[in-house]
Amino acid sequence: MKECDSYAINVLNKPSIVLMENAANAVKEEFLKLYQGGNIAVVCGGGNNGGDGAAFARLLNCQGIKSDVYFFYGSMSEDCAANAEKLKQTDLKLIFNTENIDFCGYDYIIDALFGTGLNKPAKGINKKVIESINDSPAFKMSIDMPSGLYGGNDINSAVVKADRTISLAAYKYEQLFWGTDYCGDIIVKDIDIPIDIGSDVYEQSDIKNYFEKRKKDTHKGSYGKLCIIAGSGKYFGAALISYNAATSLLVGCGLTCLCVPRFLSVNFRNRITESVLDYMPDNGENALFDADVLNNIIGSYSAICIGMGMGCNIETFKICSYLLKNYDKKLLLDADAISSIAAFDKNIFLSPHKCDVIITPHLAEFSRLSGLNISDIKANPLKIAQSYAKKNNITVLLKSHSTIICCGEKSAVNVTGTPAMAKAGSGDVLSGIIGGVMAQGKGAYISGIIGSYIHGKAGEFAAEKLGEYSVLASDINANIAQVIKNLH
Repeated sequence: MKECDSYAINVLNKPSIVLMENAANAVKEEFLKLYQGGNIAVVCGGGNNGGDGAAFARLLNCQGIKSDVYFFYGSMSEDCAANAEKLKQTDLKLIFNTENIDFCGYDYIIDALFGTGLNKPAKGINKKVIESINDSPAFKMSIDMPSGLYGGNDINSAVVKADRTISLAAYKYEQLFWGTDYCGDIIVKDIDIPIDIGSDVYEQSDIKNYFEKRKKDTHKGSYGKLCIIAGSGKYFGAALISYNAATSLLVGCGLTCLCVPRFLSVNFRNRITESVLDYMPDNGENALFDADVLNNIIGSYSAICIGMGMGCNIETFKICSYLLKNYDKKLLLDADAISSIAAFDKNIFLSPHKCDVIITPHLAEFSRLSGLNISDIKANPLKIAQSYAKKNNITVLLKSHSTIICCGEKSAVNVTGTPAMAKAGSGDVLSGIIGGVMAQGKGAYISGIIGSYIHGKAGEFAAEKLGEYSVLASDINANIAQVIKNLH
């Protein structure tokens, strides 16, 4: 953001004071959508974030809405000082560096104490201000970043717990990873700063472009064929969930085959009604490697998903290894496929592979695969995932509250979803969705982006209906069709 801000000011000749006015207008626009009367406190620091807050208070005053404006600073930036001077020409109540800090009498607090420039925990009077903001029952709106949140990954320090954050120009790294519980709803507002670095965040307008109106002269073969190799005696539900996401709920794949250990046939014959059911040889619990069966799958399907509920064992590893060496289309490795690779050959992706590979680990699985501690991954998940993807020539979809999708030099972060999706089976749904998209000819990287967006949105729809505690993986499945329908 510093680079983009500097480019806008120094190369494009956009005065910083004008960008500050743009920011204040953006915040005012969002504030007016929720304001229903009541007392307002605008809490400003001495930097440019404080200047945004001061300009906001002035613009609000121009519309006849009064606020009390607090300033806490040692020194002021030039633009902040300019906006503070403008406020002195109004009849607003201004309070400078008071030690009597109590915001409990306010209905709304606009947090403009710090922005993205903070590089250490808030201390002294600033820490006291943040704690007082949090003690207030007021609705809290932070400008650009909840004050106290910074790039040091120290969430034990004082941080404003905002109900809404107005992020200027783009999402910020801290908002999407370790600071999510402090940001509330995040709304990104354009303030005329060009953004051409960093990771992509795909929105509905982007995703809908991948779901074009279908031609009449088509058939099931026009939309690809997906094979899902999944299940074991202990986890046969994972196979069924992945299958449902890919076919029954119409991600768009033309045909799906569910391939499970043969001894499970009785569990699936009456459940699989829209697609093909195939079998792997087994030992009474897990699928066994069989080159002939795999060669038939390789020759028949445009995408393969493998790993859901298969169990971590040498046979699962052999199957994955064979597919990596011999399959030349799209391959998704999830769950026990990842764990088996981690257990038997962590360097398998460094060997040549013909297929377009995507792996979909959660943090613990990625830790086992990469050999890194979960705490180290959490400290810089985007950089680590991107480095691993580039080194191994694969796409990595690292599942968390903000899902990361990386391949080579490209990366994206998915921001759809809800805590309601923290349930067993949710990841199996995601695998089925991505597989269904890949089968239609999309690459692994873009399929990961599309799949994670649809998955998260379906979870949001389910949570709206059922609440955050009661959503099951099957409820996510049940809302996928609505997400796709709503794209247009």
